[in-house]
Amino acid sequence: MAMLDSADDSEEYCHDQIPDNEIRCAPMRETSVPRPSRTRPSADEVRSPDAWLTLLAVAVGSLVVLIDGGAVMVAMPAIAADLYASPSGVQWVGNGQLLALAGLTIPAGTIADRIGRKKAFLTGIGGFAVCSLLCGFAPSVGVLIATRVAQGAFAALLMPAGLAAIRAVFPAHRLPMAVGVMGSVAAVAAAGGPLLGGMLVEHGGWRWTFFVNVPFGMLGVAVGAWAMTESAVRKAERPDLLGAATSAIAIAGIVWAITDAQDHGWGSGRVLGSAGVGVVALMVFVMVERRVRNPMVPLGLFRNRSFTAGLTLLTLTVSMLSAVMFYLVFFLQGVQGRGETASAIALLPLTTAYAVSPPVAGVLTQKLGASTTLVLGALCNAVAMLLMLRLHIESGFSALAVPLGLLGIGVGFLLVGSVESVIASTPVGRAGVTAGVKESVQQLGSTLGVAVSGTVLMTLVGARFPDAARRVLTGTSAIGLADDRTIQQGVALGFPATSQQTLGLSLERTGSSPEQARQIVEAVADVAHRVFLDSLHVVYGAGAGVAVLTALLAMMVRDNTFRTGGGAGRASDRRPLPRRP
Repeated sequence: MAMLDSADDSEEYCHDQIPDNEIRCAPMRETSVPRPSRTRPSADEVRSPDAWLTLLAVAVGSLVVLIDGGAVMVAMPAIAADLYASPSGVQWVGNGQLLALAGLTIPAGTIADRIGRKKAFLTGIGGFAVCSLLCGFAPSVGVLIATRVAQGAFAALLMPAGLAAIRAVFPAHRLPMAVGVMGSVAAVAAAGGPLLGGMLVEHGGWRWTFFVNVPFGMLGVAVGAWAMTESAVRKAERPDLLGAATSAIAIAGIVWAITDAQDHGWGSGRVLGSAGVGVVALMVFVMVERRVRNPMVPLGLFRNRSFTAGLTLLTLTVSMLSAVMFYLVFFLQGVQGRGETASAIALLPLTTAYAVSPPVAGVLTQKLGASTTLVLGALCNAVAMLLMLRLHIESGFSALAVPLGLLGIGVGFLLVGSVESVIASTPVGRAGVTAGVKESVQQLGSTLGVAVSGTVLMTLVGARFPDAARRVLTGTSAIGLADDRTIQQGVALGFPATSQQTLGLSLERTGSSPEQARQIVEAVADVAHRVFLDSLHVVYGAGAGVAVLTALLAMMVRDNTFRTGGGAGRASDRRPLPRRP
C-alpha cells in the first residue's frame, strides 16, 4: 500500500499502481477540523481518544442501517401478505434500498471526502431516520418501495463516510483490528435486529420495524456530533457527475432486468431492454472513467490484485448470504408455519457466530495473512451449504444450528479478510472513494443475491408446480389451480397460511363446500411446500459452488497486511509495499 511521508500538511496520493510497480502520484490535501498537531498519526496515536471515539460513533450510527436490515428481513412475509405484494414486489422492498446503496455509494464516498466525513455521516443518519418514519406510514407496496429507495440514498452517504473516518485515524497495520471491532459490533446489531423485528411484528405489526429506526437515528446523530472529528480532502477538480450517472443507470438496468424476468420472462422486450440499457451504460461508464481528469472510480485501483480479488470475494460472499437468509425466512414462516420471533430465534446460530467471528478473523489476518483467513472462511461456507441440502419440511432447530453456525463463521472471516484487503490496498487520501467502492459492491452483491436466487426459484416453481399439482388435483374441479399464476407466486414465497386462507375462501365462493375447500387447500399446500423446498435446495447447491469459487479466488489475495509477528516496523505503513515476485 502506497502511503508516503510528508513534510507538511500535504500528503501524497497514489492514483495508480502499474504493473512495473511505478507509482504516479498527485498532491492532495487532507485537512481536519480541528486541525491536529501532526500531519500523520503514528502507530501509537491509534490509542488516542479521537480514534476510538470515532470508531464508537461510526458503530452507533451504523446500528440504524443494520437494525433496519435484520428487522425488515423477518417482516417480509407480513409485508407481502398485508400489502398483497408479488414475489418480485416483496423483493423490491429489500432491493430498492440496496439498489440505491449500490448506485449512489461510490459518488457518496467522493462527496464525503469533499464536504467532510463527519458532516456526510450525520446527514446520512438523520435522513435515514426520517425516511424510516415515512416507510412506516406507507399505504401500498409501491410507496414503500419508493421510501425504501430514499432510505438507501441516505444510507449511501452514511456508510462510506463512516468507514473513511475510521480509515483516516487508524494506521494500516491496525486496520484489521479496527475492522474486526466494527464487524463484531455490526454483527451484534444484526443478531438483535431479527429478534427485535420478530417481536415488533408479532405485537405491533410490520410498520414498527421501521418506526424503531427513529430513536436509533437520533442516538446516532447525538453520538456522532459529540465524538467525531471532521476530516476532508480539499480538491480543486470538479466531481465526476457523468461517471456517477452512468454507474447508477448501469446497476439499476441490470438488476431491474434480473428481477423483472420473474414476472415477464427473459425473452420479454422490457427485460431485454433493461438489460441492454444497463450494459450500454456500463460500457459508457468505463470509457468516461478512462478519460476524465478526476474519475469517480480510478480504474488503476483494479490493477492491484488484492484490491480486485477482495472486491470479487466480497460480492460473492454477500450474494450467497443474502440469498440464504431471504428465502430461509420464507421457509421458516411459510413452510414450517413459525412465528416471526421463532424465525428470528432459528437464525441465532448464524447471527451469533457472525458476531463472534470478525475479531477472531482480524487476529488471524494479522498473524496468518488475509489469504489464509479467506480460504478458511470459504471452506466453512462450502460445508454449510452442503449441510443445508439436508433441510426438510420437519427440520428442527438442531438441524439448522450447525450449518447456520458454520455459515456465520465463514461469512465473518470472508468479510473481514476481503474488506481489509480492499482498504489496505489504497491510501488515506482516497479513503472515501475506496469505502464507496467497497460499500457499492457489497450492496450490489446483496441485490444480485436476492434477485438471481429469486429468479431461479420462481423459474423452478413455474416448471415444477403445475405437473405436481395436477397429479394430486386430477379428478377434482380445482384442476385449473395448477396453472394459476397467483398461486405459483404464493408458492415462491413458501405458500404461507395467508395464501392458504385466500385460496380456501376463493374455493368456497366458487361453490366448494368448506370441507372440500379444506381438502383441496391441504393438497395444494403439501405440493407447494415440497416444490418450494426442492427449489431452495437448488439455490443452496449453487451456494456451495460459489463457496468453492471463493476459496480459489482467495488464493489470489496477496498477504500485504501487517502481521503482529512479522517484524514489520511501525513506520512501514508510510512506505509503498515492495513488489512480490
